[in-house]
Amino acid sequence: MSALWVFLMLLPALMMLAVGGLFRFGAVYKINWAFGYRTARSMKNRVTWLFAHRYFGRRWLILGLILLPLAVVAVIIMFSLNLRPEVFVAVTSSVHLAAMLVPIYFTEKALKRIFDEQGNRRA
Repeated sequence: MSALWVFLMLLPALMMLAVGGLFRFGAVYKINWAFGYRTARSMKNRVTWLFAHRYFGRRWLILGLILLPLAVVAVIIMFSLNLRPEVFVAVTSSVHLAAMLVPIYFTEKALKRIFDEQGNRRA
């Protein structure tokens, strides 16, 4: 088994931890078109931008902390049973992809609940 397969199985969870940490702890201060959680709602103003990054980043951090040990367990199972790594990479990648996309729904829902269409906090 190649170290590449292990890397491919762990990479999405590690990426979620890294990007989640950047977003959660404020590495993206300014609204920009190059990097960040860029949706119409999040880019209304600086307050919505910072809220979306903190909210989304927290969810990615939590999911990364949950998925990383699960990916490690999958790697251990794969090696101990001498199974085909392609199958495990496909399965773990699918789980990671779903976990990456679900927080978008909840972040947009929170933005809609807390801010009006102009980006002002609801009373």
